[in-house]
Amino acid sequence: MCNHDQPSSGWLPLADVLRTSPVPERLGLTAQVPRGPRPSRPARLSATTRTATDKRPCPSCRDEQTTIPQTWKGETVYMWRPCDTCSARWEREDAAIAAGDAAARQAQAERELGDTGLKRIEQFTFDTFDASLLRSRNRSEHPALVARTWLQSIRDRPRGNLQDEQALATALYFYSPGKGRGKTHLAGAIANAAREYGKVVAFLEETSYLERRWSCHISEIEKLTAVPGDRAWLTVIDDLGQRGKATESVADAWYAVINRRWLNAGWTIFTSNLQPHELLEQGTINEATYSRLMHLIRKQVLFFAGDDQRLAS
Repeated sequence: MCNHDQPSSGWLPLADVLRTSPVPERLGLTAQVPRGPRPSRPARLSATTRTATDKRPCPSCRDEQTTIPQTWKGETVYMWRPCDTCSARWEREDAAIAAGDAAARQAQAERELGDTGLKRIEQFTFDTFDASLLRSRNRSEHPALVARTWLQSIRDRPRGNLQDEQALATALYFYSPGKGRGKTHLAGAIANAAREYGKVVAFLEETSYLERRWSCHISEIEKLTAVPGDRAWLTVIDDLGQRGKATESVADAWYAVINRRWLNAGWTIFTSNLQPHELLEQGTINEATYSRLMHLIRKQVLFFAGDDQRLAS
């Protein structure tokens, strides 16, 4: 335990404190340590760190409690250790609160984005993705395995690392020259899994996103760009290049988002029926965006080979 200028705010009342040496009068035998809504849990100490072995049933759940030392202003007092049952209950409550907070952040992001986003792809999961319909040169390059491995690798990382050339790619680029190969399904599965982890996710389908951007007031464009560009832990840009005859306004819209993903080293997934250089050639992205996109994906394209899955079903 670390020394503190004042007792930790989460400890249980000191009414039952055990002492192995006199406690200064200023502590008071009936004093209580200030506490929050429930005791904290720095309490899973090994038996070798305990200097008192007294036990009692927990007043809440009747499970056995022992004592642990707490140092305060150079004096050692003994506090009751929260029992395993109560600790597990608090952990469940904390998880529920965290999940609620994550859901609230996601809902706010989608309101600001002006679109339900993931509602349209909520049926896309890893369980509903049939990886056998895709082909790859070897198992290690199979898109489903690459994507799931990537997700697990980034799960606890707030952002990527663009400075280290050996670091994991900050973005994945799902490419197939034809429709129906499962790119959107797999990207949606990753997005839905990220939401289950409590992450804020933005899912942009090119046509609907551009239409919202062009129809909103100029004062709302920054908000529309900030969610997928800055605030989302993961941003999925689906069907990039769908608008075959791209204009300068299309290129500007995608620069606004992709530039921010690049500046923030934000985790990103692109899906497209065109390779990056083809997007540049048709005007979907400009040269500045192309450079940033290639940096994000480490110049690697994940190829989806196989038959049209929608026609095969």
